[in-house]
Amino acid sequence: MVTFDKSTFEKFVLQLKRYASSESQLLSLILATSIFSCMLLYTLQRSYNPFVHDSHWYWSLADSFIANERFSLTNFHSELRGYFFPFLLFLIKSLASTLRIDDKTLFYVFSSLFFTVLSVYILPWFTNTLFGWKKHLIGKALIGLLLFFFWRGHFLYPLSDFPVFASLLIGVTLLTRSLQNPSNSILPVLAGFFLGAITNIRPIYQVSLFILFPSSLVFLWKSEKAQIVRWLMLFVLGISIVLFPQYHINKVHFQKGSPWVQAIYADENLYIKQLYWGLGTQKVGSNIGTNYPSGLVTYDDPFKLKLQKTNLLREKSLTRYFRIAQRFPVDMAISYFRHTFNGLDIFFPTPYIKNIYANHAFLSISNYLIWLLILIHLLKMDLSQVRSLNVIVIISLLSPVIFSIPTLVEVRFFLPAHLFAYGTIAFGINLKKLSILPIRNKWDLVRFLVIGSFWLLLCFTLSATTVENLNY
Repeated sequence: MVTFDKSTFEKFVLQLKRYASSESQLLSLILATSIFSCMLLYTLQRSYNPFVHDSHWYWSLADSFIANERFSLTNFHSELRGYFFPFLLFLIKSLASTLRIDDKTLFYVFSSLFFTVLSVYILPWFTNTLFGWKKHLIGKALIGLLLFFFWRGHFLYPLSDFPVFASLLIGVTLLTRSLQNPSNSILPVLAGFFLGAITNIRPIYQVSLFILFPSSLVFLWKSEKAQIVRWLMLFVLGISIVLFPQYHINKVHFQKGSPWVQAIYADENLYIKQLYWGLGTQKVGSNIGTNYPSGLVTYDDPFKLKLQKTNLLREKSLTRYFRIAQRFPVDMAISYFRHTFNGLDIFFPTPYIKNIYANHAFLSISNYLIWLLILIHLLKMDLSQVRSLNVIVIISLLSPVIFSIPTLVEVRFFLPAHLFAYGTIAFGINLKKLSILPIRNKWDLVRFLVIGSFWLLLCFTLSATTVENLNY
């Protein structure tokens, strides 16, 4: 007769867990391979699409590191953009040249790989580390499906929106790990590197770093002083690796001793210009079709007509901007509410639109239902279980979105909000029990359908008020 003692049983259970873990890793790899293959097929089939607008500019900036047949980071001299993202594109072009293949084809390979890693690994890793949400195959597949359905066209072009957000996710996750284990020497350097990168790729993401850095010091306050100083030096070292080249570029070309991107457009601060552009516009898009007369699709804000009757738009400065806010507080509040909705209202799955009049009802309905699920989830949350670290992380993720609200709104500027919503639906909600939906009987179902119908009606009404202000 065979008997099992407690120790043997525990070993058996441990072996099962290890097997399940290895099987999960294998299934994740199979999922990643499938997503990569589908995404590569999708991108290569559209390789005839030219890079246009911002994407063309980024692709061209990658060539600026070579001058007189010599490479140097200081050959880069854009006042508007940071060097880091064009440098990544330069590496792709250089590798393509070395391998003697088309650089655009290699870009699509890396773009498909990036799509895969973001959906299967980076976002699940972030939500698991920060919120303790369990990583599972269904959630990873759901992230991939949502990204493809709503954002697939963005991976056809060399744009900085997804790379900067991925860098923020990685940086925040590594930062959290380093705070949990401050004796580790590698984690703060890596966290600093990725968080420094976000400030160079998109300057508006500086606000995320300015929130995370002092908050980290607060969390380390109870540690030994020597350990805090050591962590701080390592973290600053990581940031410096990314920002020192920008400092040198600014010193050489612009005589500015600053590590930050100058962000100057037409001799003016870009963000201030964006604030004033946002006063007269609800939303913008980029047109590459023939049925609209301009490359910039603009939806005018009715507030613009009121402002044009004043002399407050003659000069652009922060002082005058706050004077406008003081004079028209209600109008600006209504305008920025519209901006917020429009940033969350996806019309097309691509940044460059061939037919701005195309029907996007199904895409819109799907998007509105996602935000309804998020709203219900928020209403049902037990706020007493929310940790201060979680709050700080969420604020740091959404701060670039918040600072984008008063500007010239594009949906891609609200990417952190959209992807955080997808992560919440995929991993933060119990999909098996569908606990988010309080449906216990047919009356609950009727109530939910009524609420859902009202929500869709409200969203379509708000969206229609934007579309009817299309500038022809």
